[in-house]
Amino acid sequence: MSERAVPLVESVEVDHLFGRRSYRLDAPLQSLSGGRLVLLHGQNGSGKTTILRLIWHTLSPADARGHRTFLARTPFQRLLIRLADGSQIEVEKSRGLVGDFVLTVREQGEFLTAVDYAVDAELSVPTRSRRRTIGNSNAREYVLDDENVRIVYDDDGLPFVETAFDRAERIYLDFLQRQVRTPLFLADDRELHSDDPDLDRARERLQIEEDPRARNRPRNIQPTTTSEIKVAIQRVNQIIRGLTFGGQNLGSENANALYEAVLRQFVAAGEANDDSAEAMVVYDNLAVIAEASPGFSAYGLAPGFDAEEFRSLLDQVDTQSSAIGGLARRVIAPYLVSVSARYNALREAFDLIDSLVPSINRFLEGKTARFNPGYGLYIEAEGGDHLAVEQLSSGEKQLFMLLCTTFLARWDTRVFIIDEPELSLGVEWQRKLLDALLDITSGTDVQFWVATHSIEIVTSHPDSLVQLRGVGRID
Repeated sequence: MSERAVPLVESVEVDHLFGRRSYRLDAPLQSLSGGRLVLLHGQNGSGKTTILRLIWHTLSPADARGHRTFLARTPFQRLLIRLADGSQIEVEKSRGLVGDFVLTVREQGEFLTAVDYAVDAELSVPTRSRRRTIGNSNAREYVLDDENVRIVYDDDGLPFVETAFDRAERIYLDFLQRQVRTPLFLADDRELHSDDPDLDRARERLQIEEDPRARNRPRNIQPTTTSEIKVAIQRVNQIIRGLTFGGQNLGSENANALYEAVLRQFVAAGEANDDSAEAMVVYDNLAVIAEASPGFSAYGLAPGFDAEEFRSLLDQVDTQSSAIGGLARRVIAPYLVSVSARYNALREAFDLIDSLVPSINRFLEGKTARFNPGYGLYIEAEGGDHLAVEQLSSGEKQLFMLLCTTFLARWDTRVFIIDEPELSLGVEWQRKLLDALLDITSGTDVQFWVATHSIEIVTSHPDSLVQLRGVGRID
């Protein structure tokens, strides 16, 4: 596995959490995972889940989902998140442990912005529209005379008013978009929390599919474990099908080019050629195809290809007549090139499927995870029947949710936060879980922050363990 991608978060400091404890949590950069896995372990009530939520809300870029309100309402004095590139985000309460706070961002050591957040009587950070369209020249002149505001233009060329607060906050949110993208938080109820609008749309589509009347009702989606798994599987299928689009039809789309190449081989048959070199190329291509074909055909990405039978027939023809054998190799060569091209076009999709499906199957007994472009990802019983999500055990549901969401994290985020992944999982599954998460995201910079009580999970990666032990004021 290539595990040397640089993780995003280097350390997290919290002063006076709940007015009682201060912590410094350093990502174990020298661990086997290279800091991509951080295991938080501590006593009940030590604040593990709260710290995870503080990280998620601070790093989430959406400006109207309650992220800043959570920071205002959670009792602490100071929060500092240091990133691996030297950047940092600091949240410091203005008075006491709750209420107004100042959020300061430094990018690679240089001051970037400071946002002064004020709360209302309910300790909420009011939603402030940064886009108030200007409709007349008087408004334009008034705005230009006020040093605290300015006119800026959106992507459609429409002008809107931006205050000093808006500008400072926009710089902070843009920084998060660049650095973090969309952090994911899988809570202990297995609801996935994310600012990704695609997730919201997928939930709405599923709700309408299962109850068409929902199309005409106000959106009030209450995700369940089952619905979240269905959404995750649908999103996995959407990504993989997008990668396979075009590649599966490559052979038929290139039919004209294939037959043209065959005719050129007939023309070349009358010319002097190095037949031994030509034969070696054909047999090398057959060897490559023989190795790749079983995997591609197992996932329905390409028809099965009996390379050994092709080789045997070519050898038989060559034995009967070397001239005909040479011609046969010239005729078959363009076809082998087209098969290889199809495999190459589908290689990324195959590699991703082959990271997820075997990872799931390492846990299952009496059932098998499969993928087919027509069905997508599905579970098959021993008798060959497709199983609905509702037919899975609670542990299997949790497993599917964890692994499918981890697969999606490859595109969505640099930080995936998980609270108590061991829930509903047996001891053996707990021991294998973290390796599966790291395998599925191998080659990426996805970093996992995981809170756990499980000894099995902790002992599976002891070099990634970070104990929650209170410290004094961190200077």
